[in-house]
Amino acid sequence: MIIKTKYNVGDRVLRIYTENERRRIKCPMCEGKQEITVNKITTSCPNCSGAGEISEYRNARHLETRTEITGIKSEVGFSKKLTILYYLKNGYYATAENLIPDGRITSKTEKRLIPEKWHRA
Repeated sequence: MIIKTKYNVGDRVLRIYTENERRRIKCPMCEGKQEITVNKITTSCPNCSGAGEISEYRNARHLETRTEITGIKSEVGFSKKLTILYYLKNGYYATAENLIPDGRITSKTEKRLIPEKWHRA
């Protein structure tokens, strides 16, 4: 059986990865004042527990530095679907959907892949 792969050993690529990021934002309920007043009774904000800010989580996509493919592995999972894994010089592995050929990325392509709102603050 011959398996065609999108990339070969030695190809230079960039890896796209997603990571969960936490950002602290001003509490929308107390507007950062740490307390609220209801019916003339002032109490600590139940939304932020009196901290004045809350955590907002989001998945952010990033481009990793250029690396090289050092190995290729094919595997069939429980769903009986063939998956090709590319092992990278930097120690990670990825599927073809998470790789971009080096030299084919421009600032316009980068903005399309990773919208500005996902960039690190």
